[in-house]
This record gives sequence, C-alpha cells and structure tokens, in this order.
Amino acid sequence: MKTTQHPAIVPLATLRTTCPALLLALACATSLSAASLYWAPDNDANGGNGTWDTASSLWSAAADGSGTLQTWNNVATPYNDAFFARGKTGTVAVSGEVNVGWLDFGGTTADASTSYTLNGGTIILGGHSAGWESTRTIQSTGNVTINSTIRMFEDVAAAGHRRFGNQGGTLTINDIANASTGGTQNLSLESWGTGTIKIDGNITNTFGAPRTSLIIGGSDLNTVAGSGSNYHLGGNNTGVSNTSLLRGTLHLNHSNALGSGGLTVRNVTNSDTINILIGTAGVTIGNAITFDSFTNTSWTRTIGGEHTSGTATFSGTITLGAFAASGNGDRLNVTSAAGGTTIFSGNITDGANTSRVVKTGAGIVKFNRTDGMDYDGATIVTAGTLIVNNTTGSGTGRGAVAVRNGATLGGAARVAGNITLDAGARFSTGDMDESGVSSAGTLATAGSFTWNSNNTAASLFFDLGADQASSDQLNIAGAFTKGNGTSFIFDFTGSALPASFTYTLVTFNSTNFTDAGIFSANIDGTFAINDNSLTFTTAAIPEPAAFVLLSALGIGFLAAALRFRKTQV
Repeated sequence: MKTTQHPAIVPLATLRTTCPALLLALACATSLSAASLYWAPDNDANGGNGTWDTASSLWSAAADGSGTLQTWNNVATPYNDAFFARGKTGTVAVSGEVNVGWLDFGGTTADASTSYTLNGGTIILGGHSAGWESTRTIQSTGNVTINSTIRMFEDVAAAGHRRFGNQGGTLTINDIANASTGGTQNLSLESWGTGTIKIDGNITNTFGAPRTSLIIGGSDLNTVAGSGSNYHLGGNNTGVSNTSLLRGTLHLNHSNALGSGGLTVRNVTNSDTINILIGTAGVTIGNAITFDSFTNTSWTRTIGGEHTSGTATFSGTITLGAFAASGNGDRLNVTSAAGGTTIFSGNITDGANTSRVVKTGAGIVKFNRTDGMDYDGATIVTAGTLIVNNTTGSGTGRGAVAVRNGATLGGAARVAGNITLDAGARFSTGDMDESGVSSAGTLATAGSFTWNSNNTAASLFFDLGADQASSDQLNIAGAFTKGNGTSFIFDFTGSALPASFTYTLVTFNSTNFTDAGIFSANIDGTFAINDNSLTFTTAAIPEPAAFVLLSALGIGFLAAALRFRKTQV
C-alpha cells in the first residue's frame, strides 16, 4: 500500500522568528498590482476641490466616485494609482508627501474641458516598475497644472524610464527631482496632436551627477507623438544629462534648459516637422546640437528664435547630418520672429555632407562666429534679414548665397561664394542693431555679385560718413554682374556729408555694367564706373556768387507772384 508523506507543519511562531523574509514575500504577494483610486471629494465623478493627504477620506474605489470613501494609502506596495475624472475640474492641495504609482487626468481621450490644478507638497511618482515603464506615468487631457514637486526614481540605483503623456490641451509641471542613486533614468515627454507639455520649473538630481535623459516627442518604446505638439523647458535643468528630440517644437526659455549635455534631433516615424526655438530674449543656449541624417524630402528642420524683441543666442556647435537631396528636406532653416534678433555665434557644420541653410522669419538672424561657418551647401535668405559678421573663413560657409525678393543680406564679413540678389532683394553692408539700424562696414566676397533690379525700389543700402573709412563698401573678388533690370537704385544714409567727395562704393575684378547713368540714389551726386570700381561723388555746394544770383532770382520770382496775386483779389 502506498503511503503519502506530508511536509512537516511549521508553527507560525517559528516562521515569524526564523523566516521574516518569507513572511514579507507572502504579504507582498497579496498586493502585486496597484489599486486604482478615484478622486471623489463629493462622492461622485464630478471632480472637485480638496486636500490630498493621508487622513482625509476623499478617494473612491469606483470610477463613478460611489461607495464608501477612503483615505490615501501611502504605504501600499506597489503605490496606488490616482485617477481624476475626464471633463471635470478641481483644485487639489497636496499636503506633505504622497506616494503614487500613476497619475491620470482624464485618460487618453481628448477633452478640453478637463482642468485640474495641484498645489503644494511633493508627489513621489513610483510608477509600476523600477525599470522601464510601458504605460505613461502621468497621463492628461485638457489643461492640467501640477505645481507640486514631482520626485521620481526614489532610491533607484539602476537605469529606469518614466513617461509623461498629454492627449490635448496643456500639461504644465513645475519642479521635477530625480532621486535615483545610480544609473541613467529616461524621462519621455509625449504629446499628441497640437497638445503642449510645459516643464516650467527645474529638473534636478538629488544625488550626484546629472542622470536624467530627456526624450521629447515620443519614447524609445516606439510611442508616436504628434508632429504638431509643443514642449517647453523653462527651468535651470541641472539634472539633465542629455536630450533627444523626436517630433514637434521644442521651446527653450532658460539658458540651462538643456542641462549639461547636448541635444540630438533624431529621425523616427512622423518626425516630419521639428523646430527648436528660443522663446525668451536674453537666453543663450551653449549646448551642442546635432541633426541626424534623413532622406524624406518633405521633412523640415528649423532652429532660431520666437521672441519678438531683444536678442537670444545659440553659442554651441550645430552639426548637420546628410539631409534629403531635394525638397524641404535638403536644408536647415534658421529663423527669427519679427522684432527679434537671434545670434548664432557657434559653428554650423555639415562635416562630409552638403546641407543648405535657409533664413526664414521676418526678424534678424546674425552669424557672428569670428572664424565663419563650416557648411558646404548654399545659403538662401527668403525673409527678414541675415547679418554676417566674421573676420576669417566664410561667414556663410562654402556655398553660394541667394537673397530673395523682400529679404536682406548684410554684415561686415568675408563670404566665399557667389552672391545673387533677386529683383526686390536688399543688400546692406555693416552690422545692424535690434531696431534694424545699420552701421558702416565692409563686406567682401571671394566670388561674384549679381544684381537683379525691379527698377522701382532701392536694393543697395549704404551708410556714408565723413570719409571713406567711416563708410560702407562692397569688395568683389570676381565679377560685378548686371542682371535683369534697367534702373539700379542705391539708398544712402548719413548726415553732413562733405561736398564734392568721392566714395568708392564697390570694387571688383570685372563688370558688365557699362553705363553709370542706370544708377540712381536718394541724394544728389554723380556715379562713375572705373576700371575696377563704382564710385559716387556728392554734389558741390554752389559758389558764393552763384548762390547770390540764385537767391536774387528767387526773390524776383516771389515778388512777381505776389503782384500777380494782388491783381486777382
């Protein structure tokens, strides 16, 4: 006969004293999934105001807010998830520290009427894993503002991942603290459609060196966020070690918004439109910025300023990958909004590639690197003003320069390529201040200069001073070429110009301009084409005898006119 042997029965008291770790495991086994609690201060699903602490019974286990309300359990393992009803509103005062797994404000269905504000205290955001989260740790729809401090990766010593998602409207978060003790933690910001995520406060690291890696516009889990989405970084982000931008527009409103590392613009699904914009005058972004290669001819990449007054600066190196061979994808757009000035004082380089740089926007962009720029493609000025200030190298790289109708090229610079002004384009040597007032200077090109005119508007704007040294000049190593047009108009500025003084406006190696009579200006004087220069001589002041004669004639005409008027009365 078979006998069955049973394991010995161990008294509970013995377990308590000899196997505390086993008891802990058994206890935890009953709580392996987080509980979902719903904000219900009025015992319904209508949102509302209240204080989030561990003593107030304001939470329901039911999505409709019904049933017996309970307090927030701050020692649950894993942390409980907090849900706030979509389409509702509320102001929540966070008291002290609360431990939360996920924060959900309305789920993944867009609803602009959702509006919650969390103030005060600290939210320890634990997620459901110390490692990589497959679900968004914060999810919002509508307009949600979290003024409470968010603390993540509490005592985590290995790599981890948290995801903040926004389905529509604006998710605004104040300070974020990375409390990990080791490894690199990834924070993904993911906004769909035209939604916005703002980190207005600081991203810091509680222990040691910066170790938060920002992934903006999606995540390494292949999450696709909207190409029209917006992301704002407005704080002193000392905890950020590096940043990747996958989609949308990144607005930078603090000089240390990108932390200590560089910014890489990556190319993934739906990364068709990517913009990097400084939004606040006085901000200087010194981080290196790298644009990865791509082949899609319809994608666009833009960097510049959206401020409408004052000056902002990119001082780090900007590296361009191999862009598409044609279409919008073959270029980097540099831009500045109307009224604002954006300076690029670092190098723009395309390495072994050939990438074009296109100036857009109604404001002023300045290339102020002393040694010039290091890209091989053409420079095209389509709108606003591009000012180039350098003393060595080429301020516009090694390619040709084209200026479109209504746009302006200027600066005190050396340029390697041929320059072409379209009809209606403008050229103004010398630097330019924020208000658009230029100062005297010389621009030299190692190539040719082609001038197309629309016959009605001035194209070349020169400052004239008391002598040649204080006046503008254009020096052309190649040909000074007459393009389309029959009338070529200068606009001169200056006061108390010397009479009968000859200014050298343009020097050149050769020219097909043969008739100085096609040049005109807004002040009296005479143009002349010489062997290698175009000059302008101011009008002479009349001799004293001639002046007296002209005055007498004038008085005579006036007297005759008065007599004629009297006969008509």
